[in-house]
Amino acid sequence: MHKKRFVLLKTFIANLLLVVIVTQVKAASQPNPGSNETSASQEWITYTDPRFDFSVEYPATWHLIPRDDSNPAAVSGVLTFTLNDLIDEEASGGHLHEQVINPNITIGLYLAELAPGQSLGDWTALYEETTNALDEYLIQRQPRRVLEVNGTEVIREIGVSPMTEYQFTNLAHGKTVWFIWTNIGDSANATHSAIYEQMVNSFQFGKNTPTTLRDVYGDDFKSIDLDDLSKRMSNLLESQPKTNMHLFSPLTPMTKLDSSWFSPVLNGSSGQYYARCGSTAHIGSSAYAVDVNAPYQKAVYSAKVGTKILAVWGNTGYGNHVILDSWGKYHYYAHLSYISYNVINGSWFTSKYWLGNVGNSGTTEVHLHFHVKEGSNPVLITGMVGFGPFTNAQPPDVNYPSSSVGNCGRMGR
Repeated sequence: MHKKRFVLLKTFIANLLLVVIVTQVKAASQPNPGSNETSASQEWITYTDPRFDFSVEYPATWHLIPRDDSNPAAVSGVLTFTLNDLIDEEASGGHLHEQVINPNITIGLYLAELAPGQSLGDWTALYEETTNALDEYLIQRQPRRVLEVNGTEVIREIGVSPMTEYQFTNLAHGKTVWFIWTNIGDSANATHSAIYEQMVNSFQFGKNTPTTLRDVYGDDFKSIDLDDLSKRMSNLLESQPKTNMHLFSPLTPMTKLDSSWFSPVLNGSSGQYYARCGSTAHIGSSAYAVDVNAPYQKAVYSAKVGTKILAVWGNTGYGNHVILDSWGKYHYYAHLSYISYNVINGSWFTSKYWLGNVGNSGTTEVHLHFHVKEGSNPVLITGMVGFGPFTNAQPPDVNYPSSSVGNCGRMGR
């Protein structure tokens, strides 16, 4: 579903974008100075999943962050293996994207099934093109490869986005498709790359691993129809103004929000949460995004009434995320620990509707990424109920400091 209007733009910016992003990510993905991990010797532990009956080996020096399976209204929970333990941003003061990136390997189940007769390679291509359609021009990929794991054909992709280098391995089991995702890219040190390879090669399904999404989420669950989603995304892209498809930052916001929009998080025990702005991971249409310093598993709500565009796992760094459309303004909620069952099965949502919970899925520590765009142009979130920019923002109605990355306001209602 590549659009003609993307072709010239992608060709023009590809080399520049890759140089900038890879340079940033290479600096961020160096080994943790405090780690005693070496490639010479590594003790490994076998993890067997009690719910999905798969097994995988992981290094004893890494931390396991389990899925939270306690909420029956939650879907797309993920299992994460990470070099350093989970960082709660509310307690740590907020590192977010600017810290040394914590290598992590995530295992999860996509919310779309294989169609009858569809190959895993064709499924992967359709999933990537469809779920990344709104931000396709920001992503660069290497050719997908067909590999073999434990005698089964798998698909591997390596790429780079504004947020991260990434790679994933897709595996099929019955109608279901699983991912083993990591932010360990081509520029990672050899030890981390070898760990990812060994974990992938050790992965095995069990005799009780579910083969359909209804086996997992119940008979009423509706898996994502990729063909239908592809058509809807194509129509959506065709309706966008052609003149707005550009990347160069800083972009000029088209407008700002008003009081019909609400903060996506409620106040914490100590009041509102810090909102961090100006991240180097936010470029193009997400240049005016905020990273909300809310704790792990904090509930996330829709900021305005709207229709669902996507509620999926995103391989390019967003992790579990939801995108809603409110009359041409698209609002993004990213890095969720899981997504609401009712969001997956629904299409139209009121404001203040529960979308999922704050997490660290994708390439980040714990926080909520939130931004609004119109076409490919960013929208200022000042004016929404529950966001108060600090007075040192320049100018006062802009939602982040003009000269540096840092806390730029507070979020909560």
